Amino acid sequence: MGKARGKSSSGKDGKEFLEVSSKLRELFGLKQFELAELLSTTKTTVSVWERIGVTGIPSKATPFVSLIQLVSLVRQSRVSPDFLSFKKLRAYVRVTVRGELPTYYIKYVGKYMDEHFFNSLRVPNILALMFALQFDRYLESLGVETPEKIITGGVLVADTREFFSEDAVMSLFSDDTLSVEDKEESIENKKEAKSKEQEEG
Repeated sequence: MGKARGKSSSGKDGKEFLEVSSKLRELFGLKQFELAELLSTTKTTVSVWERIGVTGIPSKATPFVSLIQLVSLVRQSRVSPDFLSFKKLRAYVRVTVRGELPTYYIKYVGKYMDEHFFNSLRVPNILALMFALQFDRYLESLGVETPEKIITGGVLVADTREFFSEDAVMSLFSDDTLSVEDKEESIENKKEAKSKEQEEG
């Protein structure tokens, strides 16, 4: 007879595989649907993992590969915290599943980050998480401060939508940003408008 699905040859190992999903959720404080998003899968799949385990799933199955990658990051943070501390990993995972990564990295777009690279951070999955961790390494190599302190400190920066709001766009054309010639033209326009109002009055 074949082995029961979701169990390995060792009962102990089978239990560990059975609990890997729930243990990860406990570690990171995630709900099933949040872990599912992080691993680019569905809540149903995560639920199945927690009921029958993840063994026997083809290694080429993307959600399973993502699961192994997340486990590997956890293990690496335990073995080499200087490479990646668990505190940082946990904080980055949480902002990733909440879709908040872009709010911390938009300020780097243009000078340090390509727009397409930035857009990759909008998807709340493990790839976006790893993109962010790798970009932090790049910033560190340049001696540029990363958003790590803000993210691990739990401080949420302004939503990215504020960068594209009407007020934000109009502020680009405030007097403080005008050239001398533009300011002089603006003053003349205001004078003309005021004179016109007086004449009409």
